[in-house]
Order: sequence, then structure tokens, then C-alpha cells
Amino acid sequence: MERYILAIVGLILMQSCAISPIRLVNSFFLDEDSCDIYISDWELLEKLYKKEYSKYEIKPNDVVAEIGASNLFLSLSIMCFVDDVTFYVQDIEMSCLTEEIMQKGKEHFTKLRGEGPLKGTIHLVNGEQNRSNLPYNTFDKAILRLVYHEFKEPEKNLRDIYQILKPEGVLFIGEDIEKKKDKKVKCGLHRTHEHLLQEVEKEGFKFERIVYEKRKFKVYKFVKV
Repeated sequence: MERYILAIVGLILMQSCAISPIRLVNSFFLDEDSCDIYISDWELLEKLYKKEYSKYEIKPNDVVAEIGASNLFLSLSIMCFVDDVTFYVQDIEMSCLTEEIMQKGKEHFTKLRGEGPLKGTIHLVNGEQNRSNLPYNTFDKAILRLVYHEFKEPEKNLRDIYQILKPEGVLFIGEDIEKKKDKKVKCGLHRTHEHLLQEVEKEGFKFERIVYEKRKFKVYKFVKV
């Protein structure tokens, strides 16, 4: 019970630039290792999925790019609820994206779910600052979760993402949003709603709606046009 309460507190406080919400949640359950991708409470994982992760609209047979993933938590969490998804999990720093970590994560989430092996595929991809190194015209969806504010030249990243998405592909951007003006933070720039929309739509995307929000954190859905 104590761990569960700590995890809920973590979810409330998790809008931090230095620590991603996913890592903060993980830290309440297992090791001190920052690459830890596990969670020990199935009920909490179901709540995370219902509240936010389901809003990414992942369906069976989708091909999904998670850009700037840090670790495999989001993709493995979704695989617990949606079968036959192909994930490309990408980052420019690969210490938490290894075959060994992926295999251990699959085994743990399979045991946690208790319904047999996870059905889906994960590819690990080493990206660059302005290039995802993901294959063009391949993805139904791309997810940037607490990553966009770190882009030094977002127009280059957005053009790259535009190319990797299929026609009418979807881009989800989850970010802390400022109300009145942009705010510089240690690891980048938190934008206002208007600024974010302006930057993303300039590169060929159409804003559709905000699919999830909790305090400053909002998840935007854009469609490639």
C-alpha cells in the first residue's frame, strides 16, 4: 500500500524536466538503476493506460515510432493492452535501449500481465540530434513524450518526422505547456500553446485536438497533411 501511495504521489509531481514521468513512476518499484523499465502493480499500470496511454490511439497492426524514448516503458506498457503492434523505440542515447534490457522488460511485463507472452515487435534505433534515423513513409503514429522541448532545431526534427510518417500519419506531442510566455528550463524550452501549434503546423501538420491533459502537461494530436 505504501508503494502504491508513493507512486500516486509521483504521478502528481512528475511534471519535471530533469526526470521523465515514466522514470519517476518506475523509481518507486524496483532498483535505483535509471534504466529500470518495470512496474510491479498491475492495477496502477491499468490506470496509466486508461488515463493517458490509450489516448495515443494505438491499434493492432500499427507501426509506431517512439522518439526520444529514454527506455522501453511506454511501448511495453501499451503492448500489455494492444496486440500485434510494431514499435520502433528510438533515442540518441542508447544506454537504456539494449537487447538485454528489452528482453528482461518483455519477460517482466509478460509475468505482470499474466496472459501469456506479449504479442508485438520492438526495434531499437539509435538516432541523432536532428535526425531520427527511422525509415521514411513507414509509421502510422509517432510519439514525442516530454521530448519536444529538448529539440535545439525543432524544424529539422519535425521535417524528419513528417518524412517517416505515412500519408495522413499522426504525430502525438506530450509536453508541459506555459500559459503566457515561453519558459527556458535546464534541458530546453517549454512553449505556450500558440507557439507549439505555430511551429508544428508550419512543417506540414494540422492540429486536431488535445487528447489528454493534467495540469501543465498536455498531449497534442497532429495529422500529416
